[in-house]
Order: sequence, then C-alpha cells, then structure tokens
Amino acid sequence: MLVICAFITSYTCVLFHPEMHERYGMVYEILAILIMVLDIKFAPIAITLNWLALCVYCNYLFALPINLPHLAIVNTICYLAALYYTYKQIETHTTPNS
Repeated sequence: MLVICAFITSYTCVLFHPEMHERYGMVYEILAILIMVLDIKFAPIAITLNWLALCVYCNYLFALPINLPHLAIVNTICYLAALYYTYKQIETHTTPNS
C-alpha cells in the first residue's frame, strides 16, 4: 500500500506542479512497474504510462512528430484509472471482516 501511495503522490506532483518536467516522471514510472509486479491488475496502467514516456522521449531524442494533445488525454485517463485503482485498494484494505 505504501508503494501505491508513493506512486499516486509522485504522479500527482509531476502532473500538477507547474515547474515539473518529463524527467521527474521517472519516479512514478518505476513505481508503476513495481506495482505491476506486485499486482498484475495494474499492468494496463503501468504499460500505458511507460508507453507515454517513450513517446515523449522519442519526440525530444529523435525529433519524431507526436500529437501532444492526444497524449495529454491518454495521460489524464491513465491518471484517473490510477486514482480509481488506488481507491479500490484502500477500500479493500479498510473493509471490516464480516
């Protein structure tokens, strides 16, 4: 659960702080892979996050044209999916046993 909280915190900071750049996303990208190893249900989110990072890095490294508005939409969907996953994890860990 601590890894999930660290992931959501770092992802939120990178998305909403105005001075953050792509290089700061490395923390939540690695944490996403770690969460995927611990829980395979997180795999679509982790794979999508790392695919987004690859697209953005290819733009800067190889001058490949990418459509940033489309990537922003996918990133927003991925963030909302990660929040939902975190909510479900908190809900299952705090539900009292019957």
